[in-house]
Amino acid sequence: MANWWKCQIVAEDNILSSSEKGEILYAKKGETSITLFNGVTEISIPQTAMKNIKLLCKATREETSYLEINYQLLQNRKATRYSNMAVN
Repeated sequence: MANWWKCQIVAEDNILSSSEKGEILYAKKGETSITLFNGVTEISIPQTAMKNIKLLCKATREETSYLEINYQLLQNRKATRYSNMAVN
C-alpha cells in the first residue's frame, strides 16, 4: 500500500491552478512526480513543485485504505474510458 501524506497548499502557481491556497489534499510520491488527490480528483506535479506544499502528517491506516480504493477506482475509470475511445 502506498504512503499517503496529508498536505496543505501553501502557495499557488500554474501547476497547482486547480487547487487553492490553504486546501488540504493527500500526496503520494512517485519516481518522478507527486500525485495530489482529494479522494475524487488527482493531479500530478513535478517533485520541484513540493515547495508549494506543506506536509502535515502521514495519513492514518483508515485514510490510506480509503484513498487507495478511490484512487484505484479513478485509475480504472480512466483506463476504461481511454480503451473505449475509437481511433480514427
